[in-house]
Amino acid sequence: MEFRIDAAQRNFRDEVCRLLRSERSAKIIGSTGRFADGGDALAWELYQDLGERGWLAANWPEHLGGVDRTVLDAAAVTEELHWHGVHDTLHVVTVDFVGYFLLLAGTPEQRERHLPAMAAGRSFACTLHSEPEAGSDLAALRTTAVPQPDGGFLLTGTKLWSLWTDRCDVALCSARVPTPGVEPTGADGITLFLVSMSAPGVLVDPVATTADEQFAEVRLRDVRVDAADVVGQVGHGWALLTSVLAIERTGLEQSAKIRHWLDVVVAHARATGALADPAVADTVAALDAEVEAARLMSWRCLSDLHHGALDPAYSAMAKYVASELAERIADLAADLAGADVAVPRSAGATDGGFAEWIRREAPGVSISAGTSEMMLQIVAASRGTGAVA
Repeated sequence: MEFRIDAAQRNFRDEVCRLLRSERSAKIIGSTGRFADGGDALAWELYQDLGERGWLAANWPEHLGGVDRTVLDAAAVTEELHWHGVHDTLHVVTVDFVGYFLLLAGTPEQRERHLPAMAAGRSFACTLHSEPEAGSDLAALRTTAVPQPDGGFLLTGTKLWSLWTDRCDVALCSARVPTPGVEPTGADGITLFLVSMSAPGVLVDPVATTADEQFAEVRLRDVRVDAADVVGQVGHGWALLTSVLAIERTGLEQSAKIRHWLDVVVAHARATGALADPAVADTVAALDAEVEAARLMSWRCLSDLHHGALDPAYSAMAKYVASELAERIADLAADLAGADVAVPRSAGATDGGFAEWIRREAPGVSISAGTSEMMLQIVAASRGTGAVA
């Protein structure tokens, strides 16, 4: 499908850039691709600056906190945030994943209750899908949602690898509503719920990883949710998840992230003279072309989404290509940094600790939103159907 950027879209992107390059934003965004000293708390200020203008969720209706722009404009905001060095996972999960999910599948009451605060940067959301023994295989989830006489449910189970739970007010949670006398398999009974992270029975324990972002294990112990907290129909969560996960896997976040990473690595190589080495220059040129190709794949997905025709297999391929490039860029950064790859920012690495940071971050890029193995499985399953072209 043909894709073109019109003047209105270019002007909107330019406005976003001016905000991100303003003196106030410069004090927030760090020069090495992370927030400046002061930590992630400064992110909330930047999110709120965007939220005041309706740009944090630009494609949402005005009455829900957006400015009625297209999904392409919203993608431009996400891309520019990454390109300007904003560690943007919280916004991506809240607005691009959970918020967009509610926009598509939530009830009017759910949208009014949650979306305006998300769009303003005052409320944040996480997802509760992965489990200790299920991982990314949602069909194997064990968390149960037991129906109650008044129409509510009691949720019990354990979720893993949830991001920024300490900052989030609400979670989109997948659980299985059991059928008496029937052993559940696959998608049977899977239902989606909105869960307050401050509800009684929600227990959060930090999980140590190599990443800077805080992951957590979330245990649900008879957590009460009302009928109004069910997203979609009871037992039909699988169909909702598979359709919206394809939207999550356009590769936008990954392609924007790796473009910023490569640009920072190349700038450092130029400053140190490493780029004068023909072997380094050749590697950089090849990576640059592949990163741009990954971006174009992502924007083809976004254009298809804009026109209502997103191909899940192609979006999985776009996400896979960008994710795998993250590892190669991190390897290049490590090679150029030498011994400094083991030196964090706080210890005075010559590249500001950037190589050390992305070396730790890169593995997560190929895991979040579905592992590379899952993406390949989706692409392989489409063979012979003409789905990927």
